[in-house]
Amino acid sequence: MSIVNTLREGSFLAVSATLAPLATTAAAGCAASWPATPVVVTEVARLDAAQGSMSEGLAVRGKTAYLGYAGSGKVVAVDLDSGAVAPFSSLPQPVSGKGFVTGLAVRGDDLYGALVSFVPDVAAGIYRAGAAGGPATLFASHPEMAFPNGMAFADDGQLYVTDSAAGAVFRISPAGEVTKWRTDPLLAGNKDFCGPGKGVGVPFDIGANGIVVEADAVFVTNTDRASIVRIPIAADGRAGAPALVAGPSCADLGGADGLAVAPDGDFIVADNHLNRLVRVDREGRVTALASGDPLDFPTSLAFASGALYISNFAFLDSRNPALLRIR
Repeated sequence: MSIVNTLREGSFLAVSATLAPLATTAAAGCAASWPATPVVVTEVARLDAAQGSMSEGLAVRGKTAYLGYAGSGKVVAVDLDSGAVAPFSSLPQPVSGKGFVTGLAVRGDDLYGALVSFVPDVAAGIYRAGAAGGPATLFASHPEMAFPNGMAFADDGQLYVTDSAAGAVFRISPAGEVTKWRTDPLLAGNKDFCGPGKGVGVPFDIGANGIVVEADAVFVTNTDRASIVRIPIAADGRAGAPALVAGPSCADLGGADGLAVAPDGDFIVADNHLNRLVRVDREGRVTALASGDPLDFPTSLAFASGALYISNFAFLDSRNPALLRIR
């Protein structure tokens, strides 16, 4: 079953909203220097669900955002000043009902895209396109990496990739060599963890998902288990024992998807099917940041020039696929 095939056409909503800070859902104490209040969520570019233009993945470089269309494999470039959308690259088109495009990442002149595939007709893995765009080519694959999802580069050029089905983090060298870096029950999915029918809305488990890499640790969201997990990076590069940073909390972090670090150092998490963004401080305390329209199944997050960019996947209702921004 394809997540794309479950989409339904819907009407478009307002392009922006002013959202007052919501009540704290955990202990108080989160830093609040970013963003200014009240929180304003603005639409940068509207996509078209009827044309299959629905993006789970997002990466930002300079004044350009890249969005990957889940069903078609197309990647577009969005001018962050004008909102103009133009073709840029493409991953192989997934077999209908058997795969989809997930995360994007940029490093140097190159754009990387994650392709999920459950059949051998199309190779699952990480694809790469150069500065000129055009068709992306397979950069890295692994027999156990069928559901690559979130991607983040370390300063040394190692690429860390979550796999939502394997409940694992893979590490890819600059030469494309893949290692299964860490697996753990804290990274495994369980679609009924928050209760039957209260998960993301797909008939399979989604574990490790969003990812942030810092000098001494990798941080990963677990979508089904409503949590954030920290994995230490040892001096020799090996993974230490994973531990919970926040959650599990279905009320606060249900559908935890994209993960980013705000300018003040707090984590920002996209709770996809809850249509909200939350702030999580380094002690694991959760505060709601924004909720409701125009958020529509927010997935990937990226900071650039002090602004947060959000990919609205609009997976459950197709209402408002869009690129959004909070300054």
